[in-house]
Amino acid sequence: MMDKGIITFFDIDEVGFYTKNIDGHADKISGSLKETIGSLSEWVMEQNFTETIPWDVDKHDKRPPIYAKVAHTDPETNDTLFVFWYGNEDQEQSRKGIKASAKTGAFQDDSVNLKDAVSKEKTIVGNAMYYWFIPEYNLLATIDFPHSRLLSQDVFSYIRRCVNNKLDLSREDNDLVKVKEIVENSEGLYTSYYYKNKSDDKRLYFRFNAKMKYFSSSTIDLKKLARKITHIIVRDKVSYTPDNSMGNELKMLGALINTFKKKTKEVVRKPIEIIEERTVTEAELKELIDTSNVELDPNDDWIGMGFQTGTSDKPKFFKRFVHRPTIYIDPNFNMGNYYNPSHFMKVLLANRADLLLSNPAIRNRKEKELSSA
Repeated sequence: MMDKGIITFFDIDEVGFYTKNIDGHADKISGSLKETIGSLSEWVMEQNFTETIPWDVDKHDKRPPIYAKVAHTDPETNDTLFVFWYGNEDQEQSRKGIKASAKTGAFQDDSVNLKDAVSKEKTIVGNAMYYWFIPEYNLLATIDFPHSRLLSQDVFSYIRRCVNNKLDLSREDNDLVKVKEIVENSEGLYTSYYYKNKSDDKRLYFRFNAKMKYFSSSTIDLKKLARKITHIIVRDKVSYTPDNSMGNELKMLGALINTFKKKTKEVVRKPIEIIEERTVTEAELKELIDTSNVELDPNDDWIGMGFQTGTSDKPKFFKRFVHRPTIYIDPNFNMGNYYNPSHFMKVLLANRADLLLSNPAIRNRKEKELSSA
């Protein structure tokens, strides 16, 4: 049986070096996802497994221990798949681990299953975490299996700490110099890093943040989406006058309230939802979207038209929806306690356009904009 993973996309809204202005607004000076992830993957693959935590684990023992096991980059797309490892010694369910003596990279013999036997070597018990970085679209995607974990905010912090504590992104061509300083706060002294722009001596700070991506019908390939739809959903509001058929005592009470409030009879708008199981063609889908955009109130949070892509799928609406596609991996490519990243990447790339719902027209327009810039 194939292993099912659920993908969630994130827009990377901050990556690189920014000024810190008095008004709280930050201006980006330099940096990119491709550069950051490229440098991070190079650093990871040069370390031993237990050396990939970018902070002092004894001093910061409350932080979730996140390691990097392997990073695999596709040379054509520059997509990179990271297999992080969340070290959770309290986890009793799977009792899976990685040998503390392991190197970074994918190796069949560095996984340990403590259900089968007690390991003679020190083992980092925990779960794999899969993060797919897509520089072309400035996206990242989490891939969640029943046996894996997701700690996205902690992974974002991990990347920031790697850049500040371990990597050196200063080079002659980017005009940056890394500066270390000791700062004091209520908890005592700690080490901080900033970057100086040699040309104007500004202080810059590295940022990395992402938020869940919302797709809209104007930026996706309708043909790809139409093939996935199993149900059409319509939400609207109907107007009606409340029924006044009530007992005499309630009528008297209602009349008294209306007298004091000087309230006139009002029309109530009741929300309704209709779900119809059906498939649609690309042309029918376009017609539905056009109808939704023209005839329905865009300012009402309830009113809208949408779809489902399975009986258990949550409703999604054409004006804005979260896209969580699924992907299937052959368990035979399991390296023990994590999937072979090379094979995993092949599966992702084979399904890349469908997973991203990428619209060729949008991509062509993007390429024209870049070529004319």
